[in-house]
Amino acid sequence: MKGTIWVVVADATCARIFSAADPGAELIEREDLLHTASRAQPSALTTDRTGRDTDVQHTGSHTMGHEDSTKKHELLSFAREISKTIDYHCLQQHFYRLYLLASPQLLGLLRKELSQNTLAITAGETDINLVKEKPSVIRQHLPRRL
Repeated sequence: MKGTIWVVVADATCARIFSAADPGAELIEREDLLHTASRAQPSALTTDRTGRDTDVQHTGSHTMGHEDSTKKHELLSFAREISKTIDYHCLQQHFYRLYLLASPQLLGLLRKELSQNTLAITAGETDINLVKEKPSVIRQHLPRRL
């Protein structure tokens, strides 16, 4: 499928991979990657109960949870999964140009995880969450000619 352009649209729970046969073509959905752990409640992802702490003035206590670190870990894990998939297909020359549209935090992680070869053929990236949109709406957020 050399000569194909890929568009990856992702957030913390889902990555949708689209292809376009030429720079002016419509997007065709090829593959979906789902990360169900990101949809789980933080308490379901950790085995320890959250601790409690008393503030300095002893006016009350609050929980000391692991929710933030667990969510970040899951997001990094999913970014690595997406990157592995994209890098594999890049190595197989299944596409020659790539566009990334992802939620801001995920986009930053993808930049760090993608191989240099994949980054070299990345033609554009946008920090936007369009994962639930129709292909026609996603296409409007891309250059007229991919």
